[in-house]
Amino acid sequence: MTNLQAFLWILAGVGSSLLIPVIRQLAFPSGGAAKGVSFAARVWPIARPYLFLGILSVLLALVTLAVAMSNGVTFGRWHQGFLVGYFWDATIQKFKP
Repeated sequence: MTNLQAFLWILAGVGSSLLIPVIRQLAFPSGGAAKGVSFAARVWPIARPYLFLGILSVLLALVTLAVAMSNGVTFGRWHQGFLVGYFWDATIQKFKP
């Protein structure tokens, strides 16, 4: 697998880590679903806090690839990069304020 392919799979893992909390909050709203409100109006307040994390996640994916490669790790299969990205980002999200 090329470095670009590994980066893209790491980025996909990071992205899925960011999407899971948004999907969970949309599927199970705490105050009940508002009737007559567009989907975009419901998604934006939930997704907005994750937007900055999403931008930083691109950098995180690059750093993840660099750290893995500096330790001699090679990504031979797509799921290796995906899981590395998912777990790194899930760990970083635990430390957000």
